[in-house]
Amino acid sequence: MSDHGSRGGPLSGVRVVELAQWWAGPAAGGVLADWGATVVKIEPPGGDPLRGRSRDTPSAAFAVANRGKRSVETDLRGPSSRKTLEALLDQADVLLTSVRPGALESLGLSMGVLRARWPALVVCSLTGLGRTGPDRARAGSELAAFYARTGIGAAMVAGGREPVPAVDGLGDAVAAMSCVAGICAALLDRSATGTGAVVDVSLLRCGTWATAGTLASGGTPAPRPPTYGAYQAADGRWFLLVDPDVERSLPLVFAAIDHPDLCDDPRWADRRAIREHTTELARLLTEAFATRPRDAWAYAFDAAGVRWEPVSEPTEVRTDPQLATGGWLSDGSTRGWTVNTPVDFADDPRAAAAPTPRCGEHTSGPWPVASGNGTRA
Repeated sequence: MSDHGSRGGPLSGVRVVELAQWWAGPAAGGVLADWGATVVKIEPPGGDPLRGRSRDTPSAAFAVANRGKRSVETDLRGPSSRKTLEALLDQADVLLTSVRPGALESLGLSMGVLRARWPALVVCSLTGLGRTGPDRARAGSELAAFYARTGIGAAMVAGGREPVPAVDGLGDAVAAMSCVAGICAALLDRSATGTGAVVDVSLLRCGTWATAGTLASGGTPAPRPPTYGAYQAADGRWFLLVDPDVERSLPLVFAAIDHPDLCDDPRWADRRAIREHTTELARLLTEAFATRPRDAWAYAFDAAGVRWEPVSEPTEVRTDPQLATGGWLSDGSTRGWTVNTPVDFADDPRAAAAPTPRCGEHTSGPWPVASGNGTRA
């Protein structure tokens, strides 16, 4: 492979055609672009809906998922546009699509056609509910497929409250990284066999894998000890105790709340006794933690060696000192920064994000001019 992205990277030379909108599929393509692949994004007239109101000044979410790509604007319902797509696939290593199976077939691009015409092509199909099964044609968004169908939405609430997803994009991010992993594995296999593959990823399966431990044990989550859960301080701010080893951590917690004498209470003598008196222990800790603000508990926990973390508001994450190196990238937006992808390569550090393409910016020249002799693997 010869055409290198301007920033290099481990996937430099890999050519990807992306036929995907909104977040999950484009986020997968965005990671591939961040890692050096040349990604051509096919956009409908007017652009990907995630762009927002402006074709040329996209939303922050769109920029995160689509930086470093090349944009081709076309209506694939027309025969000439389909020829454009086919010409792109003639030079591609990967087709990344989140189009439902039936819609892809209506374009004359069934998996059989794709594999027959482009046998070396790696095709990654991301769907809501899967390419097979009784609901293969059913629309499946993150909310429907990842949260609702997998039991995650129900597991995140208690007391009959309304099931609400924790955060938009969480399931999509899991699916995106699953696509990236599958594509990289298929490319590695192709380097040995010369043959492409179909990588099948669904939001539904990503959700069941994310909760595999709970589902495999019958759907009932294992009870958590009081040293592994959420508490509220006197100032209303929340924090988590994060040590599942209750016998190890409980003496430290008792020291932090200035009651080391509680270690002598027979109710907490061992793991079995603690399990029998979990409700009492949780109530005791809840009442104790409500007496001081969170900053005071931070000092006490660190002094006693308690494993804990603050529950940060999204607006606080930007100033987290642990993310100061590597967590953010500078960009050309009015904010001046954006979120980095979760994987770094020690020999390929990046401090700045690649620019986000304008809608249709590369319609007349989707692939960059190849260096060298232009041969591809």
